[in-house]
Amino acid sequence: AKLASIGELAAGVAHELNQPLMVIRTAIQFLTRSLQKERIGLPEVAQYLEPVERNTKRMMNIIDHLRTFSRQSQTQFAAVNVNQVLDDAFLMVGEQLRLRNITVEKHLAPDLPAISGDANQLEQVFLNVITNARDAITATSNAHGALTITTRVAASQKHLEILMQDTGCGIPAEHLHKIFDPFF
Repeated sequence: AKLASIGELAAGVAHELNQPLMVIRTAIQFLTRSLQKERIGLPEVAQYLEPVERNTKRMMNIIDHLRTFSRQSQTQFAAVNVNQVLDDAFLMVGEQLRLRNITVEKHLAPDLPAISGDANQLEQVFLNVITNARDAITATSNAHGALTITTRVAASQKHLEILMQDTGCGIPAEHLHKIFDPFF
């Protein structure tokens, strides 16, 4: 199960990197043909290089984040911005959701206080929940699904709440007792 989980993560990263690579490849092919035929000037070259630069930065961010995410470290509690951790999780799986026609709605409280925790472990939890939502949605329908994430301060003002809701099939009753088992 652990190998399957790692393989799924690798496949997800490959999907996340493939989209910007296609943008870059298309721009470079167009520029090469246009320059060979002398049908393009310097202003147009600059225009077509902008998405190349933007997408290489995106790929660098994904790779840097993957390096940080994959480091094995001792649990060290520090101030954690939950909204940033959620955004980092979507950096890893956002393209997978888009390709499966899953709309993501984020309602992240802008003034959320930091919590004490381990950002890496929290992100792993978020990735697992988001991946489970993706799988539940695609098991239910091939057409379109939705994932809604809300962060807020609890009514008690002592806790943060992270609410995730999807349009998937739900958890069968016979599996409820296993949901906290690793790699289930």
